[in-house]
Amino acid sequence: MAFLPSLCFISSHPNANAHFSAFREGLSLKGVRCEIVQNDLAGEDLSQFDYIITDISDERWLDLHQELAEKHPSLQRGVYYDNPERFVPGKYSLMAEKMIEECDLVLFANAEHPIVGVRSEAGEIDLSNKKTIGIGYYPQKQAQEIREKRGERAPKEGKVFVYVGGANEVYYEKAFPHFIDLLSTVISERGDLLENVTILLQQHPRARREGNIDAGLVSQFLKDRELPRGFRFEISDQATLGAIAGSDGVFYYQTSMNAQFAFGGVPLIVQVAHETYEDLLIRSGYLSVTTEKALIDVFSNGSASGNPSSLEKELGMRDNWADNLYEGLVKE
Repeated sequence: MAFLPSLCFISSHPNANAHFSAFREGLSLKGVRCEIVQNDLAGEDLSQFDYIITDISDERWLDLHQELAEKHPSLQRGVYYDNPERFVPGKYSLMAEKMIEECDLVLFANAEHPIVGVRSEAGEIDLSNKKTIGIGYYPQKQAQEIREKRGERAPKEGKVFVYVGGANEVYYEKAFPHFIDLLSTVISERGDLLENVTILLQQHPRARREGNIDAGLVSQFLKDRELPRGFRFEISDQATLGAIAGSDGVFYYQTSMNAQFAFGGVPLIVQVAHETYEDLLIRSGYLSVTTEKALIDVFSNGSASGNPSSLEKELGMRDNWADNLYEGLVKE
């Protein structure tokens, strides 16, 4: 009989925590003891577990790995790379490189990542001498909720578009300001396309803590010009899934939720930024907008889609993800 290890998943990011909840459910069905700790480690005895696996989002976990290596060297320490992209500009990949260097084990949501590798700004991240597990997990629960809510929508006047915001320097300093500039030009050249249109900024959970930069840009935009009749640009106070479900289209830049929009049946999905970021949606045929003319075409036509089958391949999804996770942890 195979030895069944005990695991503790540690997270401070809602995306990783949702994945960890699914992992706990899948592993528990196979008899593996799993616990999840969020944010606060006070009072936790981590030495009782065989595996300690953290997400990538918090500098504290880097310190934790170093402390565990010193005090409990027999523990298997792992990090979970939850992003389906092999390269994520900004802090994520830089933190991933540091975490991976400190750990024995690397779990990847995308089943292809142990094969193709992942990289940071400095180049390929060294996975040699690391045990890697390509799980093949991508959650569908959010997409299902979007589909269900979209089916319950009441008829409304005008169009609603949601810009799903990010939380890194590129987004704050380049991508979202460029969207604001493009929108300004559309108002000047074809303001009629934006009559009775509402745009909602759905901020990243960290955006307000990091200075509310994108909301400030919206406020300045509204002060600087005469707006088309019935046009509104607002900061969303809704939950993200509800806002997306109630929209006629989604604009985005560098969000790990992007595939949920496609699987959720949103008819218009467009990456809008200063330059095209070759994410998995773009590689699956979805639209990138970087110019005024292209954005005018989007507001004129109102739909843009890609290839969901290609998207599943890009995500490295596997039907047997729970088996992959279990066997990767149990089998030596």
